[in-house]
Amino acid sequence: MTITTKAALADELGVTRPRVSQYVKAGMPVRADGKLNRDEALNWLNRNTVGLTGEDKGSTRAQRLVKDRRPAKRAAAPQIDPAEMAVDLLSAVLRQLAPYVAGAAIDAGCPMQAAYHVDMATSVAVSTIGERFLAERGVEPFASGGGDILESLGLTAAEPDWQKLAVRAGEPHDEDAWSKFSARLPLNVLNEPGGRLASDDVIPNYPGEA
Repeated sequence: MTITTKAALADELGVTRPRVSQYVKAGMPVRADGKLNRDEALNWLNRNTVGLTGEDKGSTRAQRLVKDRRPAKRAAAPQIDPAEMAVDLLSAVLRQLAPYVAGAAIDAGCPMQAAYHVDMATSVAVSTIGERFLAERGVEPFASGGGDILESLGLTAAEPDWQKLAVRAGEPHDEDAWSKFSARLPLNVLNEPGGRLASDDVIPNYPGEA
C-alpha cells in the first residue's frame, strides 16, 4: 500500500491541487490523516470518470495508470501433439528399460545368459507394443507398417553394463555365449504361440477413447 498526498497525486496526474480537492468532495476516499491511499484513489478515479464535469485529464491519467499495473495475460500454453508425446514417452521408456531389466533379473538370481535374454526380449516386446499402439492410432510412419520408435527420433537404447552385471552375478563376462543362448529362444514373444499379445490383436483403447 502506497500512501501519498493530494499534492503528490496532483503532480502524478498532471492536474491542479484544487482539482484533487474536487475529487475528494466528489467521493474519492481519503485517510483520517488527510493523506491518500494511492491505489484506492486511482481505482476510484478509474471507476468514477462518468459524473466528473468536462474532459477530466486526471481521471484519464488514472485510467492509464490502473491499466498499466494490471498483470499481462499469460501467453497461452503451447499445444502439445498427443502423438508426439506418445512417441517421446515410449522412447524414454525404451532408452532406460534395458539396464533396469537386466539388473533386476540378476538380483532375482537369474544366470547371466537368462538375464541377457530377458533384457533383449523385454526391449523387443515393449518396442512392438509401442509401435503397434501408435499404428492403431494412425501415427506415421508406424501406421504404414514402418518405423522404429528410437530410430524415428535419432536415438539409441542405453546398454546395460554387462561386465559389471557379470561381476554381480559371479560369472565370467561372455556376451558371445549369452547371445548364442538368446538366439536359440524366441525373441519376439508377442508374435509367438502363447505370447501375451497375438499379432492380430488390437491394442485396447484407453478409458474414454472411442
